[in-house]
Amino acid sequence: MPAGLRHTAAVTHPQIDELLRLDRVGQDRFTHPGEPPSGAFTGMFGGKPLALALRAAGSTVAADRVPHSLHAYFLRRGSSLDEMDIQVERDTDGRSFSARRAVVRQRGEVIFNLAVSFHVPEEGPELQERHPPLGVAAPEDLPTREATLFSRHISVVEVKEVGSRLGARIPDMAWGRAAGAMPDDPLLHACVLVYFSDLFSGLPPKPGTEDGGGPSLDHAFWFLRPVRMDDWVLMDLRPVAAAGGRGLYSGEFYDRAGTLVASMRQEILYSTSRPPRTLPPGLELGEKLPPPHRVE
Repeated sequence: MPAGLRHTAAVTHPQIDELLRLDRVGQDRFTHPGEPPSGAFTGMFGGKPLALALRAAGSTVAADRVPHSLHAYFLRRGSSLDEMDIQVERDTDGRSFSARRAVVRQRGEVIFNLAVSFHVPEEGPELQERHPPLGVAAPEDLPTREATLFSRHISVVEVKEVGSRLGARIPDMAWGRAAGAMPDDPLLHACVLVYFSDLFSGLPPKPGTEDGGGPSLDHAFWFLRPVRMDDWVLMDLRPVAAAGGRGLYSGEFYDRAGTLVASMRQEILYSTSRPPRTLPPGLELGEKLPPPHRVE
């Protein structure tokens, strides 16, 4: 590895380590192994290539640079059984910013691509115009739900669902944290955060269903402040618009102190022209969730 580039720390929790495992097979090329078959469903959860591509891109920049924004496209249905091949392109390395692109392939076909920018943190004014909703229950007062990879029941993120303001069976507000201990590498915490960000939906149920989710199309994310995913982070998702069979929602992420640490927008397939989606075993929609207490 060229001098000055990040040597990412090992993750101390085996299941998180499995999620974020990368094998370097060239200067800027990485692979992630396929998983053994487990059940009939072999699809891939979109947060997985998102987290892996971010880690691969971050592994090619100087250690003093942290991700500040990304934009990703989900191009083809991935398979959890197949190896992922991730090629990183170095677009630029300036005095304080680095830009990278990462392309994820399976069986020679592109399934996902990512553009991400890294920045050396600087001094500047502090501003926060968004705040957590009032009266949200603390994570200690909520039951735990395991958020799993789609093809295998491996807990990567511990989730405490707050509820749905939209009458859906999928929460639009939830607490999340890594399922185990993590090192101090900011890149790894960012990877777990983006994995968590793709779990739920901020859209109301489609007509005739109680499902407001759908396959991810594209994902824009801004890392505003340092975050530790070995402590609880609140995800607050809200609808923006729906048209043409696509739906857009926004999301804010707050730490335990109410500090806004990240923001996102995500577009999903929100079509009524297609048959209702079938969720894999272990991720079936549960009972309709109550609204969060005193959300404004």
